Amino acid sequence: MRKIAAAFAAIAMLASVTARAGVVLEQTETSTGGPAAAPHKLTIMVEGNKEKMIMDNGHYMIIDLEKGVRTVVSTADKTYSESPFPPSQAQGQMAKQFMAERFDFHKTGNQRTVAGYKCEEYSNSFKTPNGESSTTSCYSKGAPGAAEYAAFQKAAATKVKGTLGAASGQGGGGIPEGVPLTTHSMHKVTNFSMPGLPPEQAAKLRQMMANHPPMVSDITVTKIASESLPADTFSVPEGYKKANMMRPLPQMGMRPGGPGMGMRPGGPGAPVTGMPVTVPPAGSGGSMVPSAPSGTH
Repeated sequence: MRKIAAAFAAIAMLASVTARAGVVLEQTETSTGGPAAAPHKLTIMVEGNKEKMIMDNGHYMIIDLEKGVRTVVSTADKTYSESPFPPSQAQGQMAKQFMAERFDFHKTGNQRTVAGYKCEEYSNSFKTPNGESSTTSCYSKGAPGAAEYAAFQKAAATKVKGTLGAASGQGGGGIPEGVPLTTHSMHKVTNFSMPGLPPEQAAKLRQMMANHPPMVSDITVTKIASESLPADTFSVPEGYKKANMMRPLPQMGMRPGGPGMGMRPGGPGAPVTGMPVTVPPAGSGGSMVPSAPSGTH
């Protein structure tokens, strides 16, 4: 009996460790058509209802779905700022449109192997009065941590929908299962208006935007692993001071299915390559979308 009890205890312990296991993705992004053309690296950590995104310039962002908080941390000056997640008030309608249009991925029928794992291709494209965008991602169900990654993205999307009443997958698609190993995204601004601008200057501005080449982003996973993450992974380091002013979130590419980056790869909060995202001070309502004329993706 003692041996049986010990065996069950070992199994329970193993199951507990497995349940707490997270996933770590290392990605490389290259982009054209914007100021962030140089390749840069991004590390994404997901465990349970928390996600951490580390940029290669000393900034990282944490999304805590249980607390409903998005935190941007700067290691350079040891400061951090917080905003609600999902966003509220003025940002609500923008996020609602974002959700309705970005979570409509469909299978293309193509399959590939990336970083040693098979993946299925999904695509999404749409137009707005101000621009047009398209995204193609290759999702793998068999890569380490794929289930954990997908669970977080869907939990985040559900929370945004529940708060804002947004509908995802209006075109019959949705968020793919698994984890995106590659993402190719394109965004082109086709129109731009500024209140109070003289008609002649407004026409010149529209023409300039129409002639500007599209912004293109390519993100590839270079390493992916399932591992248990330390408890302080999703915490602000001790001694960091809270910032009371608006601060820019570092430029990042488009990540489908990812809610935080000022929502990666193509997910709620992913900014357009080369366009900055502004993070408001605590209590002011977070910005899920980039400060770009036509939104993101």
